[in-house]
Amino acid sequence: MANVWAENRQSGLKVNIKNLIWFGHRILEILSLESASVSIVVSDAGGIQELNRRYLGRDRPTNVISFSMREGEPIVGDAAYLGDVVLSADAARKEAAEYGYTEEEMMLLYLVHGILHLSGYNHEDVSEEEAKRMETKQAEVFESLSPYLTGHPIEGVDSEDYQVT
Repeated sequence: MANVWAENRQSGLKVNIKNLIWFGHRILEILSLESASVSIVVSDAGGIQELNRRYLGRDRPTNVISFSMREGEPIVGDAAYLGDVVLSADAARKEAAEYGYTEEEMMLLYLVHGILHLSGYNHEDVSEEEAKRMETKQAEVFESLSPYLTGHPIEGVDSEDYQVT
């Protein structure tokens, strides 16, 4: 069974961690990665910019970053751990308005995108065909999950039970 961990490291947007974890599990199932594990961090623009600068040499905020365990030394005894996905709540707020999505949909799209990177899909420095393959898979996974947002909202939750800081 997949393991998904999540942590909220920002305070500008209420985040339903339980539902974010639920979507992480569903994405892994859709990708036939039921025995894989991932961690998810929700960050603000400053936090994700620091990670982007420190680890990728890009001194700017971004919407999602994936840190794949396939690219480094594997953790002994945990070959199923794919890596970490960092989502920007600030980018979700900004890009939702820009692209006509809700903030929840943007966070879900970022999560799908990040987990696809961890599972071997790529769109940077690859052939047009490989980039299109990721784009197509991303759209398929997002479309299959987006109807569940009404029952499993990612943010907008008032209950402290769902806040993790």
